[in-house]
Amino acid sequence: MASPSYKCANRGSKCHWPQLEDEVSKWVSENRENGYIITRSKIRLYALREARKMGIREFTASPGWCTRFMKRHDFVLRRKTKIAQKLPKELEEKVTSFQTFVIKHRKANSYQLSYIGNMDETPVNFDMPSNSTVNKVGEKSTFIKTTGHEKTHFTVVLTCMATQCVCFNSFYFIKC
Repeated sequence: MASPSYKCANRGSKCHWPQLEDEVSKWVSENRENGYIITRSKIRLYALREARKMGIREFTASPGWCTRFMKRHDFVLRRKTKIAQKLPKELEEKVTSFQTFVIKHRKANSYQLSYIGNMDETPVNFDMPSNSTVNKVGEKSTFIKTTGHEKTHFTVVLTCMATQCVCFNSFYFIKC
């Protein structure tokens, strides 16, 4: 039998496992109070584990369940914000000037392409916390606890030559 056309299926229904959701909500709140990052995946894994402990076998912790759970308990996904670095206004002029300088000196000194290279150093942190976490609706700031190793990093040195040859890459470990 088809449902009437003015009714929407499964809209605003109560949760099937209120005890489970209360336990998961409590766990999320406690972890957020302690500053730990909580992702949707962590919520789903914890809920699945708790459901097994409670003997609920038909619970699957689907992405849709997680969305409805977060809505029922006033949780939202918050993203860490940052200010992007702006490029200088005269960037194109500087790039063109540098290319002209390199071409001029290459011709003047008869440099081979294999003598021209580029090197770049990129720091990579050991502790890279997630950019987003679950938090209560209306929270003004999001506190995130980390391991304290955000400034401990290693530097990857990438080099290549004008002949398209990629050279050996180096790693340097630095603790700041």
